[in-house]
Order: sequence, then C-alpha cells, then structure tokens
Amino acid sequence: MRLSRLILLLLALIGPALAWAIDLQPNDIVAPLPNKNYLTLSYLNAENSTLYRNGTASPSNPVIDTQLALLRGTHSYSIGALPAVSYLQLPYGTIKPGGSLANYSSDTGIGDLSF
Repeated sequence: MRLSRLILLLLALIGPALAWAIDLQPNDIVAPLPNKNYLTLSYLNAENSTLYRNGTASPSNPVIDTQLALLRGTHSYSIGALPAVSYLQLPYGTIKPGGSLANYSSDTGIGDLSF
C-alpha cells in the first residue's frame, strides 16, 4: 500500500515536468496594423552529423552543413473587420557535405517562390 502511494506521488510530481506548453495571454499576439508593408530577412544555419539507417545511428562520420537565407515581403490589410496578411517568400541556400560525405559536391541555389 505504501509503495503504491509512493509511486503515485512520484508520478504526480514528475508528470508535469514531462509536458511542455506555450502559454499565451491576451495581447501576446497582436495582428499587424492594416495597409503596412514589411520586409524580413532570416538566416538559418544547421549542421547535421548523424546518419540514421533503419532507426539506428550509422558508424560513419557524415556532416551536412546547411545555410539558408529567407527574404520575405509582407503586406497587411483588413477584410471587413478582420486582419489579413499576404507575403512573398524567396529562399536562398547552400548545402555542403563533409566528413564521410565529402565526395559529394556542394550545391547553392534559389528555392521556390512562396505566396
């Protein structure tokens, strides 16, 4: 009986630590003002060094370095009383293999235009 209560108490204490959430309060996210134009430039860099085959890590040493720049033009407006946003997004990126993948060539290019 005591053991089951102890296990239940431990689960009650550890359980909330296993869950993650984003809490939003009023005015945490506010719609942009209508009839405004925004230009955003984002940069992402990632290096992946683990290759998985059938769910297990491969013993080889692959390295894939990825760099990406996103250019986004945004226009905000209102439809009736509701806010709305349209955007055009153009990605530009580079992929550089290294390690055991060094025999493969690098590639750079422009991605598809998103609307």
